[in-house]
Amino acid sequence: MKYLLRYILISFIFVTLSFAEELIFENDIVKFTLTPTAVNKSLIEKKTQKELFRKDPEHFFQIKKDDIIYPATRVDREDDLFKVHFSNSEVTAKYRIITYPTYFLIELVDIQGEGIQQVFLGKIIPNIHKNIGSMLSVRWNEEFSLSWIGLSDKVHTTNTGASVYPEYGMIGEKVALIAVPTPQLLDVIKKVEQVHALPSPSLNGKWAKQSDEVKQSYLFTDLTQNNVEETIKYAKMGGFKYILIYSSTWASSIGSYPINTKNFPDGEAGLKETVDKCHKAGLKVGMHMLTSLVSKYDALVVPRPDPRLLKDAVAILAHDLDKNSTNIISHTSLSQFPKEVALYGSKNQGFDIQIGDEIIQYQIIGGSQEQTFLKCKRGHLGTSKANHKAGEPIFHLSQRFGSYLADLRTSLKDDIANRVAGVFNRCDFDMIYFDGGEVNNANGPFWYWVSQQQMAIWKQIGHDVLVQGSGATAWTWHILTRMACDDYATVAPKQFLEHHKIEDNWKYYQRNFMPAELGWWGLLNNEPDYPATTLDDVEFYTTRMLALDSPVSLETNLQTLRSNHRVEELLNVIKDYEDIRLNHTIPAPIRKQLSSKEWHLIDIDGTPGLQPVEYHTLYDSFPGTVQINNQFEQQPLTFRMKVMPSLSKSGDSRNIRLFDAKNNIKPLDLPDLKKQEMPGALAETISLVDKQESNKRPDDSLTVDDLHAEKTLDLLKNRALLISLHIDGNVTEDEDDHAVLNIQLENSKKQLRDHYIDLDFIGEKTFIIQEPTTERMLSE
Repeated sequence: MKYLLRYILISFIFVTLSFAEELIFENDIVKFTLTPTAVNKSLIEKKTQKELFRKDPEHFFQIKKDDIIYPATRVDREDDLFKVHFSNSEVTAKYRIITYPTYFLIELVDIQGEGIQQVFLGKIIPNIHKNIGSMLSVRWNEEFSLSWIGLSDKVHTTNTGASVYPEYGMIGEKVALIAVPTPQLLDVIKKVEQVHALPSPSLNGKWAKQSDEVKQSYLFTDLTQNNVEETIKYAKMGGFKYILIYSSTWASSIGSYPINTKNFPDGEAGLKETVDKCHKAGLKVGMHMLTSLVSKYDALVVPRPDPRLLKDAVAILAHDLDKNSTNIISHTSLSQFPKEVALYGSKNQGFDIQIGDEIIQYQIIGGSQEQTFLKCKRGHLGTSKANHKAGEPIFHLSQRFGSYLADLRTSLKDDIANRVAGVFNRCDFDMIYFDGGEVNNANGPFWYWVSQQQMAIWKQIGHDVLVQGSGATAWTWHILTRMACDDYATVAPKQFLEHHKIEDNWKYYQRNFMPAELGWWGLLNNEPDYPATTLDDVEFYTTRMLALDSPVSLETNLQTLRSNHRVEELLNVIKDYEDIRLNHTIPAPIRKQLSSKEWHLIDIDGTPGLQPVEYHTLYDSFPGTVQINNQFEQQPLTFRMKVMPSLSKSGDSRNIRLFDAKNNIKPLDLPDLKKQEMPGALAETISLVDKQESNKRPDDSLTVDDLHAEKTLDLLKNRALLISLHIDGNVTEDEDDHAVLNIQLENSKKQLRDHYIDLDFIGEKTFIIQEPTTERMLSE
């Protein structure tokens, strides 16, 4: 018996050692080596023999079970498969790894075990840190790139690896691991798309992201059946090749998207006729839509809410409910229901609940153990008041941007896709903009759910179109032609472009190999709360377009185009710069110069040229004197004068007192600079809404009609803030290390104005602030 045991033991050791060898995978570009326990050992670029792994490598194969990460501990080769054992997890997985000339394909063939939450198809943290793209799941520098491309929407890729989950499907899922010199990356991704039947759209016969169409600018406006000729005139005046129509212009409601017959009296036939007229004029037309958002006044809501609207919390009715009762008691916890006004991006927004077919809006949550909805508005939004039985479910209706959402797990996703794609195809649109796509994450994880509505529509369009949108994922990267750099700013458009659109968004898209345009950019008229677009605004934008070789989208409406007396001049300047950009006549060194400071287009013997220019904003009372120092050679003087009415004096009865803290003094502790990246402490929030006029809440659950019902404070005749401050305490001698008071005004449209005051003094001081301090607003 001893001899038998010894023989079995020796045999077992022998078999194990026979597989205790490194795993080597090699293609035309790299040699990839794993240790016998699947630790990333090396990734060598064959041409340069450069090591791409960092010094503390990860296990390539890992799983997550019962909230614990288990690394691989043994890999057995079984023909063309690799059986991986994971520590003491009692889980095994089989992978297939196929070598292609420029990438590796990893497939999960089988997984055995209980309690599995996540399976990594692979994980690598290379020694590449210069550019990290979360959308494309890429790390790259000028020499080399490493990217993970999921071969279905069920694969979650990041810049360090790829995973699959039981909820979405795991067996048979694949990922492509691309490690190539950076100039080859896009060509390899295009090859992966074609070989593995991924979305791979083209425009004008070229892969969409490399097509000339990504360089074309567009006018975003309210194109209608009646204004089509006039809108075409303005589009051509600005050199635009596309016109994008607002969703609210072509459709009377989002969700079911009926044609807006106020703007298209002949219905869908009128919309198609409008698109056809643009085509005959040499322009293409885009459709703007709002992905899975559903208007509160849409047919999917009123008079009976569609059961496929998204709900994000549920409770149980404790007692029978009379249709006139304004207090609703739940048998279960209301902890998942919002109690306060939610900020943008918060999980739960709005105070609308649904019982049966009735929508109800509550004011607050209170009562015993906070299980009662109080001061409820019954039969909200035109639904019918009804009696309800104890035990019925109480749902919270998911809400974003003041609208409800489609539950993307239901057939409503496909109904929306059928409607939008049907109108798109029948009317022969050329471009689609999936706006608000990021709200789809109300359904679940961003990486998966944000793509679902867009892809459902795109598949039904069935032909190549220019695609833009918001809320991009690794999967929608394949269909998106390019991205916009955010909404427009009415105040400080130059600073907003420089600090936010370019530094944040444009560079983010460049890190993800995604073409970008510098819109949306607003063409504005002078209004009480913001100035009109000026020539220097236009030249600032257009020189940055030249510098970055990026197009733009100009957002406006026909009323503004008609009433802005300088619109022809402004649009002609845009066209002049656009022609220069599209002709590719600006050499790279000059483009680099145009990426900073300000420039002015001039004519030099019939040839366009650019010269530096400076703009000074100076204030003085009348009569008064201003002085400007000329920093350049002799040149003509150009100035813009704005005459403002004089301000009343402090104490004038016409002034409106917003807040008086003398009887409500609250000592404030300064924020801890060491513990907070952006330190701040809320001093006071003051509502200027007359609460006696309405019992509604001024929050994001209100409709436009609700807001108009509020008696808000009218400040149209007041154009400055007078602020008196008294400070007790010590002031630091370091002028860059003092507290700042941020006075922020918010209007009924939730637009904000920020005013900054440096608290670098002791005692009392009075400030008059006539405009927002735009030079600080973005940088701080």
